[in-house]
Amino acid sequence: MTYNRNQARPLLTDAEYELFISSLADHIGELDRRALGQAITRTRRARDKYRDLAKRQNAATAGRADARGAAHTANERTEVKATIFGEALDRLAKRRERMDVDERRAARRAVLDRKAAQLPPTKRAQRGLRKTAALLAKGSFMSDRASTSNQAAIRAPQTRIAASRGAATRRTQAKRDR
Repeated sequence: MTYNRNQARPLLTDAEYELFISSLADHIGELDRRALGQAITRTRRARDKYRDLAKRQNAATAGRADARGAAHTANERTEVKATIFGEALDRLAKRRERMDVDERRAARRAVLDRKAAQLPPTKRAQRGLRKTAALLAKGSFMSDRASTSNQAAIRAPQTRIAASRGAATRRTQAKRDR
């Protein structure tokens, strides 16, 4: 179950609530890389604190014979806090992953822009760069070595057409040989 603001507010202190709020969708975009790293560290610390506290409380109440039935409900608040911070940590970690992907895409686009500046402005070169840029927009990433080796195939679609014709010829001949 995902906890919302109304459910989390009565359980958390003011500082914990601010940390929880910073992980929500309407506030998470305001965090830069440094603030996001700090929020992840603080959230992980809070999650670990309440998770460990819940374990200690469960161990302490499980030993008493009269509290065995009530052991689960006695520590419920602490376990809920651990869950709240676990969910917040997941949201923050996903945001950091998205930032990393965006930075890799921007770096790759910068490399392509540098390469485009070095190429002569022929239609083939422009077509190849457009196709490569389209692949990047979809999220496909190529290493520099793969990118340079694939540039010939991107620039010369006639090669692919010729290969397709050759394959068709071989299939036709195989049918005749039967």
